[in-house]
Amino acid sequence: MKVTIPTTSSSSDLRAPWTWYHILIEYPNGRKMTVKRRYREFCELHETLEKQSSQFDTAVPPIPPKSWFSSTVTNSSLRESRRLQLEEFLGRLVYSDWFHLQVVKDFLELREPSQMEFVTPQSIQPQYWLILYEETKRTVHELRVAVLSRRTMTPAEERSTLYKLKKNIQLLATSLSGSESVSSLGPGEIQRRNDLVGKLDCDIDYLQAEIRSQGGTSIEVSSPWNSSGEYSSPQRNQLFKSSRRVLGKSSSTSLPAEQQRLDNHGLYAQQMKTMDTQDQQVESLLPLIQRQKELSMAICNEVEQQNDMLDEVSAYTGHTQHKLQKTRGRLRRLE
Repeated sequence: MKVTIPTTSSSSDLRAPWTWYHILIEYPNGRKMTVKRRYREFCELHETLEKQSSQFDTAVPPIPPKSWFSSTVTNSSLRESRRLQLEEFLGRLVYSDWFHLQVVKDFLELREPSQMEFVTPQSIQPQYWLILYEETKRTVHELRVAVLSRRTMTPAEERSTLYKLKKNIQLLATSLSGSESVSSLGPGEIQRRNDLVGKLDCDIDYLQAEIRSQGGTSIEVSSPWNSSGEYSSPQRNQLFKSSRRVLGKSSSTSLPAEQQRLDNHGLYAQQMKTMDTQDQQVESLLPLIQRQKELSMAICNEVEQQNDMLDEVSAYTGHTQHKLQKTRGRLRRLE
């Protein structure tokens, strides 16, 4: 989705005129929508976002300051400068995590369901393909955080998120193979984008398996990628069928039975799950290792103190022996 401010206009109020900024919203399917906002409304949005800045790592994009000695209604240079700055503010807002806040969607008058649901593979342009990919990748990340942190999700939320992700994956993959709009891309770029879609699909399979293991629900959507990560029965029989031509000793596969049913995507998802489990085990050992480190440092400090005390005792012993030798010498002279 692309957001710009191509034009401005003045209000019809002659007593206190103001400037309207025409926000043009362009969707990947070619649809366009215009929203008119005043500078005061931009300030209110910025103030609202500033109050919620603790929720995000990135700062709120700045807006142009208020002018006390000039008006955008009469000063065309000030109006043009403010238009460009507000356009930059919206552009940075759309491509950040702030865009998902409801206050931003209300400001732009974005209504549910999302306009992405009306996108067809033939209508996706190369630049909008990347936007849809980034939105899908961001949704996958948010779902991964929710699942791995054991955050409570309702079945309806699970179904809605998984369905949206599956549909977006299907849309991204289909648009790369059956759309004329990607003809301008080279074969290397198309292959790179196919790899990106394949990785996203594996991540979704892994998250779906995690939700299923936690007693959640799953969504099956037909797509060019096998959503379950397994071969169908005819494919499995074709892959593991016996052959009459045997050269030497027939070798049997060394994979376990549960892995023989998986294709490359399924194996990748299983390996990712195993690695995440190992990471969690390592993280559980960190407190124990930290405690052992603290004990080792305490023992080291104690040993250093004991060494200092032994050095003092050794020095005192040497001093005492010197005195005893001098005393013995005096006694001999007295004798």
